[in-house]
Amino acid sequence: MSVTKKIASQTLTPRETVATPESFLFMSVILQALLDAITEESLVPDKRKSLNKERALAWFYASIGVTASDFEEVCDLANIDPTQMKTFALDVITSNNKKHMREKINLLFSRRTQ
Repeated sequence: MSVTKKIASQTLTPRETVATPESFLFMSVILQALLDAITEESLVPDKRKSLNKERALAWFYASIGVTASDFEEVCDLANIDPTQMKTFALDVITSNNKKHMREKINLLFSRRTQ
């Protein structure tokens, strides 16, 4: 099964050709953080979601420290190159069509769980 994914202008290519349940779990962590990061302000009805958005953005933008190390470790466990993932994530975060990006990310989840 091919697990190469294209959501934005970047394509994510796993280091291994077959996704394991563990690598999918950690890719899900990354994609959930990406969903949190692109939550529209008008869709943030409470402080918890706003805090999740801030933390997700910090996780993707961190370049040094524990947060950056955590990001790299999660990417390694997802079998994705951290630099490639960061480029991909920043492309999604800065997209002009975040609604479309959320739909594509959610589609990845639904395909995997079917």
